[in-house]
Amino acid sequence: MHHRLRFAVAATLLLLLFSAPPAHSMSSGEQTDLYRAQQAAAAGKPDRAADILKKYIKHHRAPAAELYLALGNLFQDSGDTQRAEKMYRRGLKIHPQALSLLQNLAIICYEDHRFKESGTLFAQAASLKQNNGDLRYQAAAAYYQGGEYENALAVLRGLVTQHDHPRDEWLRLLIHVCLDTEEFELAEHTLCSFLTLHPDRKPYWKLLSRIHLDRKQYQKAASAMAVALTLPGAENEEWRELGNLYLWIDAPLEAAACYEKGLGRDPKPERLDRVAECYARAGRPNKSCDALDRAIATQPTLNRMLRKARVRYRSGEYEKCIAASRACLQLSADSAEAHFLAGSCAMALSRWREAGEFFRGALLDTRFNSSARYYLRILEDWKNGAGHPEDAGK
Repeated sequence: MHHRLRFAVAATLLLLLFSAPPAHSMSSGEQTDLYRAQQAAAAGKPDRAADILKKYIKHHRAPAAELYLALGNLFQDSGDTQRAEKMYRRGLKIHPQALSLLQNLAIICYEDHRFKESGTLFAQAASLKQNNGDLRYQAAAAYYQGGEYENALAVLRGLVTQHDHPRDEWLRLLIHVCLDTEEFELAEHTLCSFLTLHPDRKPYWKLLSRIHLDRKQYQKAASAMAVALTLPGAENEEWRELGNLYLWIDAPLEAAACYEKGLGRDPKPERLDRVAECYARAGRPNKSCDALDRAIATQPTLNRMLRKARVRYRSGEYEKCIAASRACLQLSADSAEAHFLAGSCAMALSRWREAGEFFRGALLDTRFNSSARYYLRILEDWKNGAGHPEDAGK
């Protein structure tokens, strides 16, 4: 039931060098040419800006990381991702701890679905920054997208435990990583701790329900989902999901109530059938037949009408079963089951002649032939005086 979700990184390249003053670590020549490139870019002349930066990089031994970043960003702005990546990598060979180069390269790799490399680059960038929660989360998200669950788990465990108030998205990703690595206890512990502080977070109650369901803890799954649906905004599909959980723990009455809430304004006959089935299992024949009547009004089928007759028969409502069986016979005059059910009810009501007529209608179906013949012999014996002779003419 668990499905891997996509946790996207903040895919925003760092373009700050075209709006911020040059870094103090740059030489005066680098600052001058970077400023000239900034002015050209601001004037709508990106090619001129790129030429200025390329010329400086070509003629100097170890240009500042900011120049590689600025030129890479110009390429990225023009849609030339390959040249942008090449420039970021050139800059990192000289400045392996350049945070902005690492982060921009990580984003390019992420967008190109090279998730493992992207995660490694984000992790490297995080190691260079003190308040690095966002970068560590991005590393974990990239690892997760690439199926590197153990790496993602290692990053997230450290991230969450080192913060007194971890962010929602960190916890959400940790939960899904735990599910994929089958770290169910950690997933449950993380969620329960979070829900203690934020009991109004419906998605997390649903996640807790999903964890219990993955562990086949159906009672706990139903309880968590029931809490989720006490919060605003319950959807029809969610009520049906809770109904399924109640069925798994053999609580058909609760299931029926949930399925009813999930019917919507224009319920499909098949969903009404489910409501009827649950009410029947819960020993609520009237509610079961009410649901079947609604389904029949929309889509009258023999099977649906026979189900109503069966419900009435099993609840001992023989007159109502006969009426339901007659309705079946109006739709299909040769329905052997309808004949047999009506015959059984007529016999229970001591209406022997009526019972015999119904049983004879069931003889052509091999499913009921043997039983119908048996009861017809009994009726014939009674008619001939072997038991209940006073009723033989009924």
